[in-house]
Amino acid sequence: MEARGAEKEAAGGEGDDGGGGGAGAGGEAAAAGGGGREADSGGAAEADGAEGLERSSSPPSRLPPGVKERVEGLRARVDADRYDTAAWESLLMELRQRALAPGSPEGVQTALRETYDSLLVTFPRSALHWRGYCEFEMARGTPATVKVLFGKCLLSCRSVELWRVYLRFILGDNDVGKPQGVAAVRQAYEFTLDHVGDDINSGPVWQEYLRFLKGTEPALLFPGAPGGNADSMRMSAVRRAYKRSVIVPTHCVDALWRDFETFEGAIDKKLARQLSEEFKPKYQAARSTCRELKIKWDKVRASALACPPRGLEAEAQQSAAWQALVGAELANPLRLEAEPLGSRVSLVFSQCLACLYHHPEAWYACAKWNTDRDQPAKAIEVLQEACKVMPDCLMLHFGLADLHEMAGEVKETKSVLEALLGGAEGTEQDGSAPAEGGGDPGTNQEQGEPERKLALAWVRYLHFVRRTAGKAECRKIFARRAVKMPNCPHQVFTASALMEWHQEQDQKIAKNIFEAGLKRFIGTPDFVLSYAEFLVSLADVKNARALFDRALAVTKPEISGKLWRALVKFEHTFGDLDAALAAERRREGALDEVRQASGGGPVTWLRSLDTLLLRYEFNDLVPCTDTQYRHIQGTLRSSRSSRKSAGVGLVSAGSIPGLVGPGGAGTQLPEALAKFMRSLPLPVIRPPFPDVEMVMRKILAFGGPAAPGKPPGAGQSGRKRKGAREEPGAGTGGGAGPSTDIYRSRQRQRQTE
Repeated sequence: MEARGAEKEAAGGEGDDGGGGGAGAGGEAAAAGGGGREADSGGAAEADGAEGLERSSSPPSRLPPGVKERVEGLRARVDADRYDTAAWESLLMELRQRALAPGSPEGVQTALRETYDSLLVTFPRSALHWRGYCEFEMARGTPATVKVLFGKCLLSCRSVELWRVYLRFILGDNDVGKPQGVAAVRQAYEFTLDHVGDDINSGPVWQEYLRFLKGTEPALLFPGAPGGNADSMRMSAVRRAYKRSVIVPTHCVDALWRDFETFEGAIDKKLARQLSEEFKPKYQAARSTCRELKIKWDKVRASALACPPRGLEAEAQQSAAWQALVGAELANPLRLEAEPLGSRVSLVFSQCLACLYHHPEAWYACAKWNTDRDQPAKAIEVLQEACKVMPDCLMLHFGLADLHEMAGEVKETKSVLEALLGGAEGTEQDGSAPAEGGGDPGTNQEQGEPERKLALAWVRYLHFVRRTAGKAECRKIFARRAVKMPNCPHQVFTASALMEWHQEQDQKIAKNIFEAGLKRFIGTPDFVLSYAEFLVSLADVKNARALFDRALAVTKPEISGKLWRALVKFEHTFGDLDAALAAERRREGALDEVRQASGGGPVTWLRSLDTLLLRYEFNDLVPCTDTQYRHIQGTLRSSRSSRKSAGVGLVSAGSIPGLVGPGGAGTQLPEALAKFMRSLPLPVIRPPFPDVEMVMRKILAFGGPAAPGKPPGAGQSGRKRKGAREEPGAGTGGGAGPSTDIYRSRQRQRQTE
């Protein structure tokens, strides 16, 4: 059977993240007519994640006893956290070694297939596990299934090891003793080299291809060649392959160069010298570039499973390592032309996205690179797949919309933005006007992450409509769709009003929109502050003052702190001293009521200083030194967090991440830890930061508490390790070592025995 079928299947998985793949004639022929059902294997697989996990958690009734319990436990871990990589690896190990054993039960093989399907839905670009899945099916002798798998993964996982498995499958599935089989294998090699031939690990593939060309009869390689020309045609094919291979930075470039010289020297020494003079500078450049790239490749984990970022240091290191690797390719150390350079950068971006699959910065960098090289269609394809992978990342959706708009595709831009609105639109009913002021207007509009995303999507959509369709259409959409939403975000009113003022200089319409919003959101401090800022920008101080009074009269006291603070700043800026002092007294009275209702303590001296800071500060200028400012703000924050805490002294568990109870109350710290915490600088609000050396000196100087029931120094052996030096401060009276010292605990255990 020919390789063309498998290659056609492979073309179906194509998702050219990096842009120009640079496929040669053989690869293009193999890709032609390939089924496109898997073109978005990464994003589509992510979208089908729930289905795959459901298969993963199906009861493994066909498994043997013993294995079933372990598999159920691992699947429970995967169901709880689909990105638990350790559970996935253990689950595969548990099933794979049994499924590959001779005479393994059909239930184990089915369970392994289901596990691979589910894993590859969660990690659709894991070349390591695609390779394992393909090798398993090849071992089971199911070539039709293998072809389907290669069609799903080959062009989206540009890993040399995976493609070598593909070549092994093609070689085993074709008779190289016949011209048709030789043509299929040769086409597969060229297809592979067109896609991963620039990889630093592709040297063995080049060597295998050259051995295949040299070891195959010329008549089989070129069955239609005129009499006597098949040998020369094979020699030309081998020469072309050598010329391509010796200028690629691979680990085998030195061996390939030696073979090239030997091959040419055996044919024509004069021609060999000419070719050596021509290609040696390129070979040397490839050799030095390989050394430089190897240093960067050693820092990346190309086979790691791609998980969403969780703020770990290792994730930041991997992201930086991939960025350095991509940057090295973009620097073009080989001085390539645009097309071959694009092929190399496309390859490394594809490999980068396989690992940083859930990192929006990597997708956007790839799209921006395509845009910079005047390939907007490729950039759009990249962001389209990125939006499928991370549908909750609005930045990628907005970037995709911008690309469509820059390309003049207004309809596509509108489609992208309207999809973000999620159908959360109001509808006109019986021609009636939208219900304004529904519910309690004094209630603050609580907004979680979905509501904030919806608000931002509406704001960007209104800006787009005004840019492309004009102010009349924008006003129509705002009045007939946005306002009629039952829970329209207050930011939509603010954005619409400010657009009228900034772009049309129409105060009247802007004020009308703000007043309409005030009927709904007078109890929402953020909206009131936006309206007040607008009035102040118009120098309408009188109405701004009246707005504060109206809002404070209905806003719940426990959320009115923002408004009181803004009112005091407003009076100090635009009012006289009496009005400012009156605002301060009103603020203190309101906050005292809230404090008493919540069971708080009396006003501290530093709380009064907070009022002075509010009175005299201007922008980033404060009426005290930076040290004093940190002291005031740090103590205020500690006081707020310890209001309901039983912590020791000024140290509260409420100010330490991870030590706050479910009800918000702090956890009492041990006396020793509280003493250590009091010796540290107060929390930092703004730079300059505390002196790290001073913090380390405090840590080193801190003597830990004695072990329970023992005086300091008790339980220590009178002997010292042979050859051990006396540590500074060691001895009686001062620096008893920590009670958890491993060496001392072992010594005590030996004495007891």
